[in-house]
Amino acid sequence: MQVLMWIAIIGIGAILLTGVIWLLHRFAIRLEEAGYIYYREQPRGGGGSVFGELDRLVRPSIQHTIDVKDVRIEQAENDGE
Repeated sequence: MQVLMWIAIIGIGAILLTGVIWLLHRFAIRLEEAGYIYYREQPRGGGGSVFGELDRLVRPSIQHTIDVKDVRIEQAENDGE
């Protein structure tokens, strides 16, 4: 009898824990849809070095390359008008 009670308690605890985890998951999805957090989807773009400013000081030619690429993109967009 004592063993059956412990099995029941553990089973009920597992069911409750699963429910709480599911509720937290749904709450996180709602916050992501509202734009407050990134939960499943990661933000696009914005790549680069973590030490971007330090990298620009050490290798300034990288900034010039980025500027040239940006100009080409702007010219391509203006050609379509």
